[in-house]
Amino acid sequence: MLLLLSVLLALVASIAETQSPLARTEIAQSKSAAADYLLPGNLKPSLYEIELEPDFDTATFNGSIRITVSVSETTSVVVLHTNELTVEAASISLFDANGKVVNSVVGTSFSNDDREFYSIFFKEELLQGNTYLLVINSFTGVLNDKNSGFYLAKYTDEEGNQRNLATTQFEPTSARKAFPCFDEPALKAQFDITIVRSAEYKSISNTAKISTDEISQGRFQDRFARTVVMSTYLIAFVVCDFDYVADANHRVFLRPVQIANARGDYALRMGIDILDAIANFVDVPYSLDKMDQIGIPEGYFAAGAMENWGLVTYREQALVYANRTTDAGSKEGIATIISHEFGHQWFGNLVSPKWWSYLWLNEGFATYLGHYGASVVEEDMELMDKMVVDTVQYALRRDASTSTRPMSQEVGCPRDISSLFDTISYDKSGSVIRMVEGVMSTGIFATGLNLYLRKMQFDSAQPSDLYSSLQEALDKANVNPFPNNVDMAKFMATWDSNAGYPLVTVTRNYEDGSVLLSQRRFLTSNPNNNDQTIWYVPISYGTASVPDFLNRSPKLWLTSRNLSTTLAELNLNDWLLVNIQETGYYRVNYDLENWNRISDFLNTKNFDQIHKLNRAQLLDDSFVLAQYGVVGYEIPLNLIRYVQRETEYIPLYPFMKILSFLDPYMQSTAEYNDFKEFVLKLLNAAMTSVGCDEKESDRHTTKLNRIGLLTWTGRYGNQACREIGLQRLREWESDEVRLILPNMQTPLTCSALRIGEQKDWDFVFQRYVAESESLVRARLLDALGCSENVEVLNRFMDIILDSNSDLRSTDSTTALSSIYNSGIIGRDFLYNYIKNNWARVNSSRLATYQINAAMNGIAVKFSTQQEYDDLYAFGQQVGNNFSSALHAISSNINWSAQNMPTILSWLNENVVYK
Repeated sequence: MLLLLSVLLALVASIAETQSPLARTEIAQSKSAAADYLLPGNLKPSLYEIELEPDFDTATFNGSIRITVSVSETTSVVVLHTNELTVEAASISLFDANGKVVNSVVGTSFSNDDREFYSIFFKEELLQGNTYLLVINSFTGVLNDKNSGFYLAKYTDEEGNQRNLATTQFEPTSARKAFPCFDEPALKAQFDITIVRSAEYKSISNTAKISTDEISQGRFQDRFARTVVMSTYLIAFVVCDFDYVADANHRVFLRPVQIANARGDYALRMGIDILDAIANFVDVPYSLDKMDQIGIPEGYFAAGAMENWGLVTYREQALVYANRTTDAGSKEGIATIISHEFGHQWFGNLVSPKWWSYLWLNEGFATYLGHYGASVVEEDMELMDKMVVDTVQYALRRDASTSTRPMSQEVGCPRDISSLFDTISYDKSGSVIRMVEGVMSTGIFATGLNLYLRKMQFDSAQPSDLYSSLQEALDKANVNPFPNNVDMAKFMATWDSNAGYPLVTVTRNYEDGSVLLSQRRFLTSNPNNNDQTIWYVPISYGTASVPDFLNRSPKLWLTSRNLSTTLAELNLNDWLLVNIQETGYYRVNYDLENWNRISDFLNTKNFDQIHKLNRAQLLDDSFVLAQYGVVGYEIPLNLIRYVQRETEYIPLYPFMKILSFLDPYMQSTAEYNDFKEFVLKLLNAAMTSVGCDEKESDRHTTKLNRIGLLTWTGRYGNQACREIGLQRLREWESDEVRLILPNMQTPLTCSALRIGEQKDWDFVFQRYVAESESLVRARLLDALGCSENVEVLNRFMDIILDSNSDLRSTDSTTALSSIYNSGIIGRDFLYNYIKNNWARVNSSRLATYQINAAMNGIAVKFSTQQEYDDLYAFGQQVGNNFSSALHAISSNINWSAQNMPTILSWLNENVVYK
């Protein structure tokens, strides 16, 4: 028997490494990493019949499963996935299409590696062309505490009782933790789900419940309708005691107290409208007859949300909305995360990737539709514009290193698959998809998506399937936006298979009017690299004579290293601006004269003739290029003088990111006060436009703008808003029911505490202590570190260090960061406090990692040799080398040596106030 088993084990290893007839070459041709982890492919499931019963007393579950499979290649070994399950081998049997037991099991094995293969060896062969029913009548698993698979979550109800729930998170490779399965995205099937539960709970799954039977006293069996054809990772079920709010076929499940307080109403309304908006855009109806959303209690959902078909799970805070506690940013987050997950109902669910290497086909479209769907419903959020500053510019910053990867990336093992859920799959891919939409036009793009979804529905796809449909849409519209010998597939091959992105440099000849365009991969570590990558770059542009900022389509293409051309719309005296509305996924640099012409025009009353997205682009591109030595800092500094005219949120957002970068370097200079006064002057028009108080008529972006403006002008000494903040705080002190509005709780309270007294600080701290809402507590805690009164800050440190104080121990790190992030006063106070009170700090409730985190947070704001030497000496004195902090200061010193002379010289020549 042992000899037979060893032979069979060798056989299954051979089978597992062999490509199967299931079009495996489409998935893993020339991709050995994937091939090593793919199932043999000789069996294809068509139906799973699953019954599971969780036991909260033992934190386990038991189950049974019946899988209908068809055989494409004769075999005597069934290989599928399991992980952390105990399968009772004696319960396994195999039936033919007539329901007759046809084979006997001679052994089973688990691969004991990260392939997670479970092999069942049969005495006789399963014949090619036949269909069989594999039955496993008994398996057990653990309701784990790892937030993956079928796992245990908890919450405390209003009476202080601990309540349990069992929920799921299967993407990417954890369905196998709940039931044995063929756990690959391309191996789609239908599912019949049955959940056994006790009377105090309810169960929900992907489809509607079709029956409930009491099978013994207090035990109920819930059966759910058969699913559409779908991937294993999209299956979901939850056993809980939640309540819900409903409208027609939409429901939102939350803890009972949340439903009682109407905190699921906004998500319900958004869900209904967003699902319709996306269905209308792609012109493909939603495939199921119901949509449930559920908020999983905090601490029990590692992912922000999961797009399970018909049962979308969220971290609770990503779903609940309340006027009293939800600020504008959080409200936007709820709308966009719902739209993101609902976008997956088409991209990922209806059409899944053939393999995880193409995860971007899911996440890139969900990112794009996350903005689009919510923008249709919440128009004043300006989400398609915000996508540029939130997503495109973020991706450009993260995608400029030598370690970045292409959108399509070979992967095999579960660990590597999980690593693909990153900026590239989400932000870069969404940005590239937005670029494709700009190249095609929105209408033709939507037609292409419709063709793709209808052609590939209930199937799995690879990028070539998408490109074929997009090209078909262009052909049907008789539109060809590409240069000769280029089509959609060739265009996209340069973007999905190449890591990084290009920097397009525009060099004008001011004598003959010609323009030289060149491209080079942008790498922050080596901007002058010799990387030979070539992208097919769509070039759109506007000029002083023909601004044309509403036309996002390319006027020419850069498909080689260099292109010399003339532009009919460009006069010798014009400025030229490339990449209209930052539609293309690339950065742009210009010759000095053109930069100066753009800066000069922005410093006129007609500056807003340049689209706000391009104003945002100019700020972001110029400062990033200066940060990494491509251009001198004179260029972006000349450019930001125009900000004194700017009042729009979209361009001001990257400007405030720039401030976040420059401020720490400026703090250690003699010119810091002049710099702050300069920034206050730049932001005066915007601050005057929004005011210090929130108005009921404010647009969403006005609220966001005010938050950023109050934060920076309050830090830099805007006395008017500090005084208004203190007035509002004292109104709150006299009428505690009158809570400061959510958007103002951090910036206005912070401004108030900068000039407030101990009693004002004490009031805010007591409100933090008494507050039951975590979002409000977090916002008040951020404000508590803003005091510029040393006695108040000393009192705050007493509270932070005292294990018996009312400060939650989990908030200690945030409390420290609220001090050193509040400005130079807080930075220097905390650094000196830790130095002068080391014994007390080191013996307090603060863990070593929290102390080191605080020192690191302080150190990233240091940039002089004196500060480095001081910290080094202190570390030697107390036996802590503070290596990370010293490394940060060293990096800042090097950057300062290269850049600060130029910055300070410019400030002294242009803005120093004598």
